[in-house]
Amino acid sequence: MADNGYKEEAVTLMDSFFQATLHFDYHRLPELFCGFPKTSDFASPVPYPVACSPQSWAAGSIFLFLQSALGLQPDAFNHSLRIVQPMLPSWLGEVLLSDLALGDSVLDLQFLQANGITTVRVLRKEGKVKILIEG
Repeated sequence: MADNGYKEEAVTLMDSFFQATLHFDYHRLPELFCGFPKTSDFASPVPYPVACSPQSWAAGSIFLFLQSALGLQPDAFNHSLRIVQPMLPSWLGEVLLSDLALGDSVLDLQFLQANGITTVRVLRKEGKVKILIEG
């Protein structure tokens, strides 16, 4: 979604998945659950009785959501990292990526969100990686 110009919708989906985790034991997403509009009789996601929980793809999805929201597009072969329109949900004020390896380079990146605007700071850059930040 984010790669096709629907960044806000991708962040909304990330936010919705996060909100869903609040209703499951240990914040573990099962492999399957059902959601109804919040105005319905169901105030929380409805679990499927035989769904596996935790489920590895569900647990790993947060990292893909985060990569999409931050706009991280690594290209280790060309020693470059594009950061395209980083956007965080309103409830997430800061993300710190430490020791991010890209080929033989290492980065520390800080993403800050305030008033709907997400900024990125390069805190450490070791190696010959090129960083391109696109707003």
